[in-house]
Amino acid sequence: MYGILRMKNQKSLRVAFILLLGFMHSVRGQNALNEQGQRPNIIFILTDDQRFDALGYAGNTLISTPEMDKLAQEGTYFKNAMVTTPICTASRASILTGLYERKHRFNFQTGNIRGSYMDESYPTILKNNGYTTAFFGKYGVRYDHLDKQFDEYESYDRNNAFKDRRGYYYKTIGKDTVHLTRYTGQKAIDFIARAKSLEPFCLSLSFSAPHAHDSSKEQYFWQASSNALLQNDQIPGPELAEDKYFKDQPKFVRNGFNRLRWTWRFDTPEKYQHSVKGYYRMVSGIDFEIAKIRAELKKKGLDKNTVIIFMGDNGYFLGERQLAGKWLLYDNSVRVPLIIYDPRQKGHIDSDALALNVDVPATIIDIAGIERPKSWHGKSLMPIVAEKTDNMDRDTVLLEHLWEFDRIPPSEGVRTKNWKYLRYVNDKSVEELYNLEADPIETQNLAKDLKYATKLNAFRKKTDRRAHELSDQFSVGPYALHVDGIRKKEGTTIRGERPEYGWIVPDLAIWQSAYQLLVASSEENLANNIGDIWDSGQKRGNASFNVAHGGAPLHAGPTYFWKVRIWDEDNRVTDYSERQSFHIENPTNGNDAAIPIDSFDYRASGFSSSDKGLVKIWDLGKNAFNKVGPTKDRKQLATELDAYAIQLNSYAFERAYVTPRQTIAYFMEHPSQYTEGQLYMALMIYADYRYTGNSRLIKKYYEALKAKTLYELADQNGLISTSKITPGFMHKLGLEDGNKKNLIDMAEASGDRSKNPKHGTVKNAYYTSINALYYQNMKIMAEFAEIMGKTEEAWDFNIRAIKAKQMLNKKMFDGAKGVYVDGMGMEQASLVANTLPLLFRIVPQQHISGVVRHIKGFNLPTSIGAYNNLFDALFMSGEVDFALSLLTDKENNAWYDTFSSEANDSYASKKVPAYVLSQDLWGIRPKTPGFGIVTIKPQMGDLRESDIKVPTINGTIKGTYNIETKRTKVFHFEIPANMVAEFKIALEPGMELVHNGEKMNLAFGSVRLEPGKHQIKLTASNSF
Repeated sequence: MYGILRMKNQKSLRVAFILLLGFMHSVRGQNALNEQGQRPNIIFILTDDQRFDALGYAGNTLISTPEMDKLAQEGTYFKNAMVTTPICTASRASILTGLYERKHRFNFQTGNIRGSYMDESYPTILKNNGYTTAFFGKYGVRYDHLDKQFDEYESYDRNNAFKDRRGYYYKTIGKDTVHLTRYTGQKAIDFIARAKSLEPFCLSLSFSAPHAHDSSKEQYFWQASSNALLQNDQIPGPELAEDKYFKDQPKFVRNGFNRLRWTWRFDTPEKYQHSVKGYYRMVSGIDFEIAKIRAELKKKGLDKNTVIIFMGDNGYFLGERQLAGKWLLYDNSVRVPLIIYDPRQKGHIDSDALALNVDVPATIIDIAGIERPKSWHGKSLMPIVAEKTDNMDRDTVLLEHLWEFDRIPPSEGVRTKNWKYLRYVNDKSVEELYNLEADPIETQNLAKDLKYATKLNAFRKKTDRRAHELSDQFSVGPYALHVDGIRKKEGTTIRGERPEYGWIVPDLAIWQSAYQLLVASSEENLANNIGDIWDSGQKRGNASFNVAHGGAPLHAGPTYFWKVRIWDEDNRVTDYSERQSFHIENPTNGNDAAIPIDSFDYRASGFSSSDKGLVKIWDLGKNAFNKVGPTKDRKQLATELDAYAIQLNSYAFERAYVTPRQTIAYFMEHPSQYTEGQLYMALMIYADYRYTGNSRLIKKYYEALKAKTLYELADQNGLISTSKITPGFMHKLGLEDGNKKNLIDMAEASGDRSKNPKHGTVKNAYYTSINALYYQNMKIMAEFAEIMGKTEEAWDFNIRAIKAKQMLNKKMFDGAKGVYVDGMGMEQASLVANTLPLLFRIVPQQHISGVVRHIKGFNLPTSIGAYNNLFDALFMSGEVDFALSLLTDKENNAWYDTFSSEANDSYASKKVPAYVLSQDLWGIRPKTPGFGIVTIKPQMGDLRESDIKVPTINGTIKGTYNIETKRTKVFHFEIPANMVAEFKIALEPGMELVHNGEKMNLAFGSVRLEPGKHQIKLTASNSF
């Protein structure tokens, strides 16, 4: 509405206002215009650390503040004014945005304040609605776009690089270095002198005084004009100076910054006299400047149409309770002076309304005749100033100081005119309750008095309710808590005295920069934020799963309760999560904790496609896992190979991450009789590690797993040979009958058919498929050895892998045919013997196409495990359309016939390789363990469209794909918080990739996708 008002033609401007005046009947509208149809100018003056009674008008007979007193006498004085957060930076953020700290979450250790909040700050709104805006002084809030808020500005504050008077004396006027207070005053005078009489302005002034210069021994520096003040006076000692009032404080306050700064300023009579006099003199210095500013307004003829608002940013301790600083929720720290002088109003008002710092922006834009944003928490004070009402329909206010900083304990509570309740955030059992009417200086804590139990409980609930009401979606804490992979909220049973905790970081946090985890012995302790079993403190880092218990050992029997909160990417703290309870059953040495005994249900998977056959595959697999759950009888699993295939399916659906661990445990204790089964155990454990980020299975089974890699069967060729098998070795593998034949029989089960005489014999029993698996085992064991801290073993495994790969290509590859034979000296080249080298990247680049052609000539395998290996190998080789045609071939695929409503709990129902759609078609796989970094490498072939939702330990990855035009393919992704994705795709000649509207160069092979939403367009000069 006011965007048109900055017209060059001032006559048109006045006409527009007069026309507008006829439509304005509200209090807001009447406040906005004077008799000439002009909007008022506004000057907002903020002081730093000026407490409520550091003002002559408040009854202080020592301080000299004649100009402030005059403003109070001629305007409206709010004697119960408070800040919602008693610290400068959070209070200033609240003043700019109209929001409680509970919502904006800005403090000294966070990144910039949210841009969305600053887009609705009072100076931005005024600037966008025809006001000339200016700022001079201590801005105090990290924000990079002051140009959006102010037409003219200069932000400056005490220079903490110096430990002397240069903290206040470093600005110059002409050639003179002057005090910051004088400098700010002059900047205001100069701005007013330039002001255009018919163009409204809002001038915001933020004085650094009377804040102490903390790094200096002197602490307070004032202007020479204040030297004579209090020179011959003796300042009376502070109230509540006796030891008793200090000792009444909780230990964390007694040991905190309030006490430390008291030793800087007030712990001797000499320091006290110097500091209080210096503090008062600095306030008086501001008063001198206000007088000059008002004189300039009068000189310019603007005094009758300029509203002046005066306020302190927080209160201050001047030695009371043997404390200094602010931060705590006592009135010394919370109450501030607040005056609104509006020359258009007649008469003076002393208001006892509970006015707040968050009311200032609402008041300012009301004066300007602009509608208040609905998101703001504050209310306009102008109805009181205009004598339309004497109250604000507000009986209770939330007070809070949420900054988590060592030695400044965060606190929260509520205040009414007659009562105050406060508690400490990190131990809510420490509570204080005061009857302010009978005890205005807050010395009689009634929280322990049973007579006030009902009132105390009511105030607790009010604090909880107001805190919840004033939060927003950014404050929501972590969710989906799980202990040892189990997400049940109640009644979770685990094994082991040192469980591992995990949670999902909310998407709006983007990235977790730290966490605090509490484990308590009772619900009451946890509700009070007391981690009596374990309080992790603020742990820096993005770990959000596999967080090992670090507190007192846990025991069977008791129920434990835990919760967690995090700090987001800009170090803003969230609320705590909901709690989870658990107990321990049959505790062991902790190793069994790696095998959860319940399911982790993410409810987060999904797939759709233009190819209905693929949708059928997905639905068959999903129904098998989510309606029935994991296979309970692992005897149904014929081999570890098939178990591995089902394990990969587990990671595609809601019931994920637990079933594989149970299966791994089963086969480690009950191995099958096939060599191939031994070699698949490392692959199974490695898959669990990659998808969960959890290394406990590695640590539990490392030694047993080494034997199962069969590395002891390797000879001078660098390959393993079944001819070296002995009964003792069989027993070592857990094969009780010691029958050597069973171990060799895997060749026939795999399709190597080496026992058929017409295909020849295997010299020294070297099999291609076994040694391809052996090579992969050596690579995996090298990584496992590094995790175990066994560097020399890692070197040995790596050397074995290199040698196995070299010898496979030398001894098992038939150069003339361009394929791998089943074994050394054989003529037969089976499907498996070529699939596994291709899958494990053993095949040299120049031979890949030949091996792929050979594989495509075979019929489909009969084993589900072989199916999975085949599909993975085909996608890896870019044979997408061929792989999809095999996947949807009903005639040759057993899963179509074996799945039915009557048989949906059968082993066969879980053989559907649906994971191919998420891990191969969409190419969504963990690059780092636990999906800290995820690789997305889609290969869509001829598909026209597809959607996917993939559950991970960090949250759900979502993707959509469609062919938008003949020239354009479009992907959309949603990456959950605490995760980074690397998008990779092979661009055809003439194609280009555009990420979120920006053309990307794929010279580095991938596009980085941060948490959040992304659009990727692939366009080409020619039609696809």
